[in-house]
This record gives sequence, structure tokens and C-alpha cells, in this order.
Amino acid sequence: MSIENTRKSIEEFVVGHENEVLAISGDYGVGKTYYWQKLIEQLGNERVEFFQNLTAGGGRNRRIGKLNYGYVSLFGIADISDLRSAIFSAVNLSKDVSRFRNRADAASKRFGVRLEKVPKIQEWTGGLLSLGAFNTVRNALICLDDLDRLGQNLQVHDVLGLVNSLREQHDCRVVLILNNDGFGSDVKKDYEKQLEKVVDFEVTFKPTSEEILGIVFDRKFPDSEMVQENAKKLGVSNIRVLNRIVRAAKHIEPFIQTYHQVLRGEILHNLCLFILCHYVRSPELPSIEFLASYSNTDTAIKKMRKEEVPNWVEDFNKFLRMYDYPHATEIDSLLITFVRTGVLEDQRFQELAERRNKAIERDHGVNSYRKAWRVFTGAFGNNKDLFVNELRNAFQANMESLGPSELKATVGMLRRLGEDRRADSLIDQFVGINVDDGYIAYMRRGHMDYQIDDPYFRAKINEIANESIATLDIGSAVSRVFRENATPEDLVFLSKQAKTDLIAYFDTFGRLPDGELDLEFDPSDLYFPIRALLDYENSGEPEKKGIGRNTRQALLEISDGSDIDRIRVMDWFKITGDEIDRSS
Repeated sequence: MSIENTRKSIEEFVVGHENEVLAISGDYGVGKTYYWQKLIEQLGNERVEFFQNLTAGGGRNRRIGKLNYGYVSLFGIADISDLRSAIFSAVNLSKDVSRFRNRADAASKRFGVRLEKVPKIQEWTGGLLSLGAFNTVRNALICLDDLDRLGQNLQVHDVLGLVNSLREQHDCRVVLILNNDGFGSDVKKDYEKQLEKVVDFEVTFKPTSEEILGIVFDRKFPDSEMVQENAKKLGVSNIRVLNRIVRAAKHIEPFIQTYHQVLRGEILHNLCLFILCHYVRSPELPSIEFLASYSNTDTAIKKMRKEEVPNWVEDFNKFLRMYDYPHATEIDSLLITFVRTGVLEDQRFQELAERRNKAIERDHGVNSYRKAWRVFTGAFGNNKDLFVNELRNAFQANMESLGPSELKATVGMLRRLGEDRRADSLIDQFVGINVDDGYIAYMRRGHMDYQIDDPYFRAKINEIANESIATLDIGSAVSRVFRENATPEDLVFLSKQAKTDLIAYFDTFGRLPDGELDLEFDPSDLYFPIRALLDYENSGEPEKKGIGRNTRQALLEISDGSDIDRIRVMDWFKITGDEIDRSS
């Protein structure tokens, strides 16, 4: 029977009125319980009612044939008395509790059933309270799940006997849900023996992998198609695992929704793999520990060294190549921890994801930019206007992902084609968005990889540099020198500082705003910045050499001011007394 016909059979049973019993069987994890519960979820809030389209032309209102509903899992039910109590409680606690004729009466019966769990009270009552409560169950659709997972003191024939009682004496319809291979051989014989007497209809719930995916993914969420495709590629057919994948994907979604589609795909792709390998323990699947340290190059290196590679490792490599999982990354490590613990290290995850996203966007931007050059490199022909427009538009659209080398190539070609105005415009835009991103500093230093000889570009850079120098102060510039992140503008600024300016700045170390000594001042905060300036003496760059020379001259003048300053300069900065005397 196809899954569609199976569904129709189950739904027809739900809306029926006759007192009958339906058995739903199927393999473990194919979604029997999940489908049943989804069917019941379609009911109204206060009415046990659902809507189902029967024909393409329209639908009609359908309702569960019985007044009440209750669901009971037989897993862990100790004995038949417990089962009667569970059925009574399930029906009382169903969404349709408002239909009970006497709520107070129902509540008192529930209390009595619970009270009877006390051994001494049960001894006095002989279980009559739970039996009496059970006898009030009438006109109900009852689902008994996990028939193959009964407790030690509860036998299949006991359950089926109770089911028969519900049908014959309590005006009930009963659904039994069980796994095909869940019974032992003896229990299975007992079930099959009673089956003909009790069960009216049997259906096997056997959906294909695609149909299972359709059940789980019937409600769309961001990137659900991507997740579904990954699950399909992995061959996931266990509905519990699929639900875990969906829940995890929905948890991750808010953290990745603004990132590039490629990155979202990478994260969800690997997340599906981790969940499968964590929850499905199979010799055919690598463990999540194996995935956490995996690299496809390890096996290649071992083979190059002619080292033996176990067959099971080769099998895992083949599986992971099929799924395109080359190696574990830092992001993967956080995802694996999330799968294990349910906790995602949000801040670190976003830091790594942001870094990876920038790399992907740069690659994407560079690729888009390179496609524009195909108009030039792909064929002969007078297509200058087309090429200029494509090149300019591609550079503008991906400017944040492109670097100085792309700028150099673009501007150079535009000028060769007589498009100086457009070249100048691109330079203005490029410098404007990159002025704070480090490119300008590299270019100012004349770094070979970033050297751009375009006169307009050079003028633009110098203009920005001069504006920056005008806003600098000695303290911030020296601080950046000490931290080894000084800009070219810092070096130009410091090289122009007179000896007296440096002395005035050095005199502020270790003093409070009112000029008094600060006894809490750390001496290293004086020594290391001045030492960093002095070390510039050995540089081959003129600006740095000038800063070091001026610093030495300032220290020599300080040492000439008093005997104690002379000792400080000699001890701290290794300037000899002879040099101090010669400078006097």
C-alpha cells in the first residue's frame, strides 16, 4: 500500500464512529507516532475536529468520530492497573476535557487513582478506584503506542484484552502503534494469536526516504530546502534524527541568516552530518570524534609514506568524499560541541563565521569582477563601450571585496582606453571605503605588492595623509610606535617634532595632571615607549632614523639637567657618560 493510501486509511479510521481497532505497524523511526500526532494536531483548539480536503474541487468539514481522545505510550507501564489509570488520565487530560459532564467528578476520580498508588491504600481498595475511574471512559478514540515495549509485568494478551474491552464495553475506537521487529519470538506469537480476535484493520506505515522528508519538511523555514537536500544526500530516513536536524538548523538560523549563501550552506551541510553520526551509531558511519579531527590529507600523506591505512578508515574516507567533507574547521568544532551539549558558543561562533563570511564574499566579489574581463579577453571586436561599462560596474559592485591589485589593473585599463574621468571616480570611491582598512598605510609605505604609480591616486593618498597628520598628537603617535602599528602618517609627524617637543612630552611621564609625581606610575610605561623611539636610529628609513636621532638628542639634553637624570639616562638607555659630556 502506498503511503498516500496508508494515510487515507488512518484518517478514515479517525473520523469513523464504529467501535473498531486499527493496528499501525512499521520500521523503527519511520514516523508512525510523528504522523499520528501531527494528524491530531490538526484538531481545533477546543473541539476535537480537523479539516481535510478530500477532492481537488474542495473540502468539507470532518471531525473525529468519537467525543473524546486519549494517547498513551505503553513504554514503562508496569501492569494492567497502571494502564487503566493511564487511559483514564489521558482521556481526562485531552483537549476535549471541556466535554466532560462533571469536571469536579473527573478531578476527584483522578485524585483517587493517584492515591491508590500508595501500597496500603491499594491493599484496602483492591484497585477498585482505578477500575472505577477506567469504567467512566466512554465514547473515545484511544491511541496505545509502543505496544512492542511493554513492561515486564504487562503482557501483550493483557493489553489486547483491555483493548477488546474498550471496543465492546466502552464505546471506543482504538489505535495500536508498534514496530515491526520490536517483539521477541514468543511475544510475537502471542500477538499474532490474539490479532485476529481483536484487530479489525492493519496498515503498514512504510514511507520512502523522500516521503519521510516530506513529512518532516512540510512546514518551510529559512534554508529548509538546503537542509532537506543534505538529509537526502546522507540517506537519513529516521524521523527522530530528521527532527533533530530540523531543530538544530532552526536554532542556528538566527546566527547565520545574514551571511552569504555559501557560508550558510557550509554550516548546515556539516551540521546535518554531525547530527547523523552522533545519534546513529553504526559501523558504517564515522563517529563524531572521528569527524572532529578529520582531514582528508592525512590518508594521502600516509599512502605517500607507504604506511598502512585500515579498511574502515578507507570506507569512512569514501563516505566523507561522497558527502564533500574535506576536513574539520574551527567552526565545525563549535558545531560538534553544540550537537553534543545543545549549547552553542555564540560569540566565538559569530567571530569565526564573520571571518569566513568575509573571505567568501571577497572570493565571490573577485570572481564576479574577473567575469567582466572576459569581454576583453574572450574575443576580438569593437566592444569598447560594453567592456568599459562591464568593468566599471563590476568594480563598483564588488569594491569592498577587491584590493589594490584589482584597482591598479582597472584604472590602468580605463586610462589606456581614454576613460580618465571614470578612472578618477573609481579611485575616489576606492580610497573612500578603504581609508581605515589598512590599504592606505600599505600604499604609503610603497609596499611592492600594493605599488600604484597612477598620479591621481598618489595625489589622493598624499591628501589623506596630510589631513591625518594635522590631527595627530605626540602621545597617540608614540603609543602606536610602541605597539608596532604606527602608520606612515605617525612617522612623518614624529620625524618633524623638535627636540624640545619630545622633552616636553617625556616630562609628562609619571606625573599627575597637576604636575605632582604619581607614585603609582609603572616605570615600564616610561622606559618602553622611549626605547621604541630610540631603536629607530638603526632603521634604513629616513623618517624612522630621524625620530631615533631626535630622541637621542632629547635624552642627552635631559641628562645634562641634573646628576640624577644623568644616571637615569645612562642606566636606562645605555648612553655613556662620555657621549653626555661631548653633547654638553
